[in-house]
Amino acid sequence: MDSVQHNDKKDLIEVLTREHRRFVKTLRYNALPAAPMAFGLLTDADWQGTALFVVPYDAKGAVRSEFDHLISSCELQTWCWDASGPRPALLGKQQRLPAPDSRPALEYQPNT
Repeated sequence: MDSVQHNDKKDLIEVLTREHRRFVKTLRYNALPAAPMAFGLLTDADWQGTALFVVPYDAKGAVRSEFDHLISSCELQTWCWDASGPRPALLGKQQRLPAPDSRPALEYQPNT
């Protein structure tokens, strides 16, 4: 067992808070603990939001593949931190986000 404690998600919350960033943290209400999901949504980098992903430091091949698929299929801009390495810089903070142009809104499409 690894004696080093990894609190990558807690550390990211502390960084976001210290830098006065606006974000929404996702919750695992009905999700399995091992199921990959976005960590949260950074809401001050662009008008649509940026999905934040944290790949666990000890993620094995199958989990990493699931994260890769999730990230590549995300319709939002993404930021990803593989916690086995250094944390990349966060996207720049916008002071006032411009009004959205005529892009269509994301549409909910349930899995069928």
